[in-house]
Amino acid sequence: MKDTVILALLWEKHTPLLLHYLSGVTPRHLVFLNHIGADTLARMHTLGHKTTVLKGNIVPRHEQQRIHNSCINMRTQLRAAFASPVWRTFCDTQGIPSDSTSATITQTLITDRLSIAASIIQAFEAINRRHFIELMVLSEDVTYAARCSIVWGRKNQIPSLHIQHGYTVGLASVHRNIFADYMTVFGIQGVNNFSHVDPARIYVVGHHDWEVYRQLCANQASIRAQILQKYALQPDIPVILFATTTAGKLSAFYAQNIHQQTLKAMFLAKQYLLAQNIPIQLVIKERFSNIVHEQEAHICAQVAHTCGFSALDYTYTTTDVEALIVSADVLVSSDSSVNVEAMHAGTPAINLITHFSFQRYALLHVEDGVMDICDNDAQALAQQIQAVLTNQDYRSRIVAKMRAHVTRYNLTAHSGHATDNVARVITSLCR
Repeated sequence: MKDTVILALLWEKHTPLLLHYLSGVTPRHLVFLNHIGADTLARMHTLGHKTTVLKGNIVPRHEQQRIHNSCINMRTQLRAAFASPVWRTFCDTQGIPSDSTSATITQTLITDRLSIAASIIQAFEAINRRHFIELMVLSEDVTYAARCSIVWGRKNQIPSLHIQHGYTVGLASVHRNIFADYMTVFGIQGVNNFSHVDPARIYVVGHHDWEVYRQLCANQASIRAQILQKYALQPDIPVILFATTTAGKLSAFYAQNIHQQTLKAMFLAKQYLLAQNIPIQLVIKERFSNIVHEQEAHICAQVAHTCGFSALDYTYTTTDVEALIVSADVLVSSDSSVNVEAMHAGTPAINLITHFSFQRYALLHVEDGVMDICDNDAQALAQQIQAVLTNQDYRSRIVAKMRAHVTRYNLTAHSGHATDNVARVITSLCR
């Protein structure tokens, strides 16, 4: 008897959505193309479902060798083509470097990616022969593994669903198109970002991760007390939370040094505030992706030093982002989804924008209450922080706007039920 299979290329953060769907259906067989935590797999087994994780050798060794040999042959043929006058003339006409372009195509696309893609397709073909695949769910749809899977699924009439993972997707970003057949977004702004896409392909479902703010805000005083104690912060000095950013490098539209540039703006703003006799407690919430890259890991300390500060002058962490947002007096970030999280919490947020922002992202609107500072202007940032800290009427008006418009970005900000909404979408799309 054939199993009913769901192919999943999901990040761990999205597995609760799938688990919620699985809690209400007959046994399925979940096939993952990526690592999934043991606890998640155990919960699926408890619900009566089978799981398979395709990692390492997902096709037989002799098939791997055949694929590898085919890629080598293709690379040889390409090298011959790239050595021809036709290729060099084409590159000269287009204004692109022939040698580096041909090397990138040969090594990255043929040797690495094509081999992996061929292995994925072989594994999927074997599953499709033995079982019934009802759906493919993905946490992203732009990497070569995801897009290869989607194209294969479309060829075999298997629908694909991309579960959105970030709100800042604009008209000129890496997410210019929806490559999957369907996509879930957090709020109506997500639909507006893809005005060129058939709206029937987009489902507004809310964001399950952000529903935690309803409980956190209800216990804001105790949460703040815990944060102050944990990080040895003073209760009578304002807490300014700075959430770092990253270049991303998934698109041509990024600022190479944005991590250090925005950090520098924040430290210089602290200088200005101190000069105005306005003390602040600066908490740097670092992205974990920055510290795992050697070239980014020590940037915060280096930038602080150049601005005249030591490690004793700020608090540095990679955790507690939700509790910190609820506890902070002001949030500062650069084109980050934490701006929307601050809207949930009613924490005044300041967004550092550059000319890249207008090319890459769906910017927040003026009426949303998030304040913009252009081109990392540290003095303007300091003045905006000062206004929020010293003018209670101004602060109240900002917070009121944020709370009034948060559902533009998260449908379920007040109501919850995002997991129910996603389960209904999955049910409707399964073959």
